[in-house]
Amino acid sequence: MAPRYRVTPTKEERKDLEVISTKGKRAVQTVLDARALLLLDVGEYGQK
Repeated sequence: MAPRYRVTPTKEERKDLEVISTKGKRAVQTVLDARALLLLDVGEYGQK
């Protein structure tokens, strides 16, 4: 199944999402949203 949305965050936005998903206390939904955005990243800084 092809991804429905393409997410291309900048380097700074990706760094912020990584901080949200790994450090500190946040609401569970916020952490899950950040992790989902990182997984959907198809930009040049995303996983290859």
